[in-house]
Amino acid sequence: MEQKDLVLDKILQTIPAASPILVILDKDGVLDPFVENPEKAFVPELTRDAVNRLAGAPDTDVAIVSGRSVEQLKTLAGNLNVTYIGLHGNEKYDNQTRKYQRQPDPEIAEKIILLGKNLKKILAEKKLGNKGVILEVKNCAAAIHWRKAPELEQAVTDIFLKALSDQNLLADGKLSLQAGSMFLELKPNLYNKGSAAAELIRSKNYNHIVCIGDDQTDLSMMEAVKESGKPHTIVIVDSRINFPGAFRLDSPEEVKTLLSLLAAKRKTN
Repeated sequence: MEQKDLVLDKILQTIPAASPILVILDKDGVLDPFVENPEKAFVPELTRDAVNRLAGAPDTDVAIVSGRSVEQLKTLAGNLNVTYIGLHGNEKYDNQTRKYQRQPDPEIAEKIILLGKNLKKILAEKKLGNKGVILEVKNCAAAIHWRKAPELEQAVTDIFLKALSDQNLLADGKLSLQAGSMFLELKPNLYNKGSAAAELIRSKNYNHIVCIGDDQTDLSMMEAVKESGKPHTIVIVDSRINFPGAFRLDSPEEVKTLLSLLAAKRKTN
């Protein structure tokens, strides 16, 4: 048996075949590999099928918790039978009932729209869009990416921070700055991935929690799972972060395999 198969088998052994479980997934870097343009980060069809099969298994709830907006998740991940938690917890959407359970603060959304307009103008003036810098405005959050132009990190960071300062967006504590893998993001402080995960865990009497993430923004989610006191399985994709007791997978392709195997295990027991 290959090493990766041994790891998958060990992970599966920790998860019960029956009894209620909750599976919490990040999207980018977990369900699909990173791409230069975040607008092209579609979840592969076979992975979507695996998620839907798992979500359709008895006593199995699946949630995708992401920094993306719910609308982006629906576009990039597709019509999955899961709960979508967008904008680090500030949006909540049940894709089975097709209803929002939480939406962004309209006042914050207005400020973000203005920030987006200002940044778009600055990037156009400096022609940074042509050099691979991508601005992403999503309801009540905004992110700027330099994956395609890593040499511009300092210049892009300075532009973003100045735009925030010009609008005084960090003064009232409602918004905060978060760094990710070759991007900066301004997001609301009301919720984060950790509080969103804790809310999901409390929503039902689950006997086991599975959490799969890949970057710094997912650590609070993993901590919430650990602090719940419930039996759990935590999986890290790639090697950019560490968490005590976590298993490691090398790629979204291995995550797809894990979800497929878990769906089969849950359906046959």
